[in-house]
Formats: sequence, structure tokens, C-alpha cells
Amino acid sequence: MQNEIIRLLEPGDNYSIANIIRLVLTEYKANKPGTAYFDENLFGLSEVFQTPKSWYWIVEQDGEVMGGGGIYPTKNLPPGYCELVKLYLDEQMRGKGIGKKL
Repeated sequence: MQNEIIRLLEPGDNYSIANIIRLVLTEYKANKPGTAYFDENLFGLSEVFQTPKSWYWIVEQDGEVMGGGGIYPTKNLPPGYCELVKLYLDEQMRGKGIGKKL
């Protein structure tokens, strides 16, 4: 197993990270209306994270997207605050401290 790489989200990652998010939500039986599973922007996260003061990082292993997580200046938060959003990891990547790194 190679070391993981953490990097910023790129447009070519949209489909891969959306699929990981849906797989994890399905795994935990949380693939329900109102969750990220049905987010209309799920397959276009690279566009969403063009919002100023937002960031989304991808964890990659052997050239494959294995998860990601970001921060977003969600409306109605106090100035200078952001929300941790869409932090999902493929099952193989869990329990290794990667979520903490993200």
C-alpha cells in the first residue's frame, strides 16, 4: 500500500468523490432525502468550492480518489466561521488518521 496524497479538489475528481460520498452514505443507511446523497451539486463539487474562503481536499492513493473533506463559509454563520463539510472516506482509508489530516 502506497502513502496517501492529500491535494486540492480538481474538476476531474467530481465523479469519483461523488461516488464515494454516495457509497459511504449507503453503507451507513443514510442515503435519504435531505442528506448529501441527494445534494443537487454533488457531482459538481469543484464548482461549489470556487466560493471564496471554501476549500476541499482529496485523499488519493495510487492515483485513485479515496475520499475527501472540506470547509465552507455556510450562510448564517458568524463572520470568520466555516463549516466542516462532506468529509467521507472509502472504507480502506478509515482508522488511519486521514480524517484528522483532512
